[in-house]
Amino acid sequence: MQRVVASGLVSWDLSGADLQFRNLSGRDFRDYNFRGANLSGVDFTGAHLEGANFSEADLTLATLDGAYLRGANLSWARLTGAYLYRADLTDANIDCMEIDYGPREDDVCELIDCVKVVRPQERVKVGVRG
Repeated sequence: MQRVVASGLVSWDLSGADLQFRNLSGRDFRDYNFRGANLSGVDFTGAHLEGANFSEADLTLATLDGAYLRGANLSWARLTGAYLYRADLTDANIDCMEIDYGPREDDVCELIDCVKVVRPQERVKVGVRG
């Protein structure tokens, strides 16, 4: 379903969509709605995802290397094994985001300042430090 957002750009409602293992690298998904979508294994390398809604989405094993996620909503999203190196999460809503960085501890080193991360190898929920 198509919608027009405040900026006048056309956006799409992909809530609940099954897009697993697609290559969506470098594309512009500003303000798209991915709520509850299956995005496991999706390659969002360098994608522009500003203001996108990923709440309750499954981003297991997704690649978000260098993705622009400013102001995105990642609340309750599952990012188990996701690759977040160089991702820009400025002003993103990461409340109750689920992440398990297991063997890729270095991938989330830049996230440690903005989220509460428990020990590796545990499936954990993280939220904004308060």
